[in-house]
Amino acid sequence: MDLLKSESIHAGFCLVGRRVAGNAAIVRRINDEGHTIVNHGDQHLVPNFISASDLEKEIVDFDAKIGSALSDSNWRSEFYRPPGGFLSIKLGKVLKKLGKKKMPMSYFAWDV
Repeated sequence: MDLLKSESIHAGFCLVGRRVAGNAAIVRRINDEGHTIVNHGDQHLVPNFISASDLEKEIVDFDAKIGSALSDSNWRSEFYRPPGGFLSIKLGKVLKKLGKKKMPMSYFAWDV
């Protein structure tokens, strides 16, 4: 992040909610330096293998954890990147209901 800052580059960071605990300072730095926090799910569950209600919970719980780390209970992610990159009609419906956009993917790093 130091290099991004020195070059005035903003990036999108795909974060997982369960990893926020103990890493709130990093989450705050990402946000404070103007980067985009991308919702990558609370537990990193693949949308195709869970119900629509569980997917919605996965997305909403992530937002709550990030909001807590930022001390902003109104914080909501704009983008969601599905683990594994799997897209489906179910995902589209849940994202529409929650007012989220899919994060475009140009490189498939297999979550590494």
